[in-house]
Amino acid sequence: MLTGKMVRVRMRRSFQQQRTWVYIGRVERTDGRLMMLNCKSLLIQGHEEMREHRVGSMNVRGEMSGRTLPIYIDSDLRLIAVPYDNIANIRVLPDDFDLDHIEVKAVEGRYGMTVPGAPDTWIGEMGES
Repeated sequence: MLTGKMVRVRMRRSFQQQRTWVYIGRVERTDGRLMMLNCKSLLIQGHEEMREHRVGSMNVRGEMSGRTLPIYIDSDLRLIAVPYDNIANIRVLPDDFDLDHIEVKAVEGRYGMTVPGAPDTWIGEMGES
């Protein structure tokens, strides 16, 4: 069903100190337990670990415009296996979503990602780390 689709997968957090992981990429294959993704990962870091992490063509818009968001984005694609038990939610993105130009933003206490031609998708909450 999801094979071949471009998706945003947000991982479940088991405890408060756990970082928020989000994967954005194409589903290579699935079975009842695992989803194989060719993707980039986004990691929301704690403010105490915030460094200059402007990777690729990442732009920052919204209420934190001009500042560095505490979000790290992989520069290259990688193939990963994600257990369905660890997935909090999945958002199907347009098939032509460009992984080389991911645009993140901060609006009303939440981190989001611009999706051209579709509603924006949310990555996480400010204060989550």
